[in-house]
Amino acid sequence: MLNVERGRMKDGGGARRASLPRMKRIAAAVMIASLAGCATMAAPPLPEQTMPAGWKHTDTPRGTLEASWPDPSWWNNFGSPELVSLIQSAEQNNHDLAAAGHRIAQARGNLRVAQSASAPTLDLSANAGRSGSDGGSAGNSFRVGLSANYELDLWGKNRAIGDAAGASLSASGYARETARITVVADTAAAYFQILSLSDRLDTAQQQLANAREFLKLLDVQRNAGAISQLEVERQRNLVASLEASIPPIVQNREQTLDALAVLLGVTPQEIRVKGGSLSDLKLPSLAPGLPSELLVRRPDLRKAEADLVAAGANLQAARAAMLPRVELSVGSALQAVTLGGLTGPGALVWSLASGIFQSIFDGGRLAGQRDVADARRNELIENYRQAILVSLRDVEDALVALKNLTQQQEAQQRALDHAREAYRLAEVRWRAGAQDFTTVLDAQRSLISAEAALDPILSARFDATVALFKAVGGDWNATAQPVVAQAAVEKK
Repeated sequence: MLNVERGRMKDGGGARRASLPRMKRIAAAVMIASLAGCATMAAPPLPEQTMPAGWKHTDTPRGTLEASWPDPSWWNNFGSPELVSLIQSAEQNNHDLAAAGHRIAQARGNLRVAQSASAPTLDLSANAGRSGSDGGSAGNSFRVGLSANYELDLWGKNRAIGDAAGASLSASGYARETARITVVADTAAAYFQILSLSDRLDTAQQQLANAREFLKLLDVQRNAGAISQLEVERQRNLVASLEASIPPIVQNREQTLDALAVLLGVTPQEIRVKGGSLSDLKLPSLAPGLPSELLVRRPDLRKAEADLVAAGANLQAARAAMLPRVELSVGSALQAVTLGGLTGPGALVWSLASGIFQSIFDGGRLAGQRDVADARRNELIENYRQAILVSLRDVEDALVALKNLTQQQEAQQRALDHAREAYRLAEVRWRAGAQDFTTVLDAQRSLISAEAALDPILSARFDATVALFKAVGGDWNATAQPVVAQAAVEKK
């Protein structure tokens, strides 16, 4: 470290005589810096991670899982202009994303602070004074000084601190992109949930209407003496059960709308969704690519990697702080007893100084800082490995969900078709007097259950599709990340 200290000399000749041994010390320090360059500590390497060759929950042969990536607007593939508009609004107005953008600005400021340690500092000073004694004369003194400070970075400590700040800046950019992907995915999932709940509400209301119509028929037949009050009460029980099923659906839909409002950065009173039916949208397919591609596709993994780089640089800096440091100083000043004298001959004094400093005893402070940095890096290594495992799990979970939900929906549709036919036949036989009412009621309940089960399965397929897009990195492009991070800050 070069540290320039202001020198105080009585006369120019003394300054020149005193400068000779100091010049020798400066030359010695420069020689030390040249020799120490090869001793600069290297940052610890990143841990290696073995990735599987393919996915276990896909029938696509290995080596053919190629997809056009990244998809810059994967949400367009669902065929909903309203969804596209909602996601654009979320990206522009979500407060979590705005906060993440400000964290990037903080990291950029920290980087400038860290980089300043490798540059000399220049200070300007000026002072004036008057002094005297009892019975004696008083005198004025004026001084204008300029000093420079610099630290020779023999062991790479300052450079390591700068590297750590740079890695932290990258990590904050990756964190912002991770948050953006999450907001986009959550917005899509909330929108699909709203449509699904609307479909369920329509189904429940239609079932209730049908049950009420059938109850009217039973009332007519009871009044005619064709059936007993028992059949009427059993149908009334079914009607009441259907009435009770509607408020939870409405409540869930309103709460999901409120959640969507938060994602969009508006109040719950402002949210408006035109909606429609979930069955009117498309279910896009996605080839997940190879597992190893997640390391560059997912910004959260890149963030974990950047955190590791920063931790390695901090460890390097902590180790270097335990080694000797060299400080150089240079200073000059104009001093005189009058303001006009500052421009006269002999007013200029200057100094050069150098020094080597080594901590002998600090109570274990430097060693403790090194151990903390080492332990922090080891912690982040485990976090990095855990993040990779979680990313692999996310993709596998989405793949197995899509595969099995497709089969489940097909089977449930067949069950619904059979339930409808069973109810039709039971009602026909009951009207003909060949079947008791219990069979009709059971068939009606089975139909209601089959209809109610189909909508959630379709909703789950949309959720799994969104989860897969999110798990493989959404629309994030690693090469464009710095541009995205910069734009996020400038926009705010």
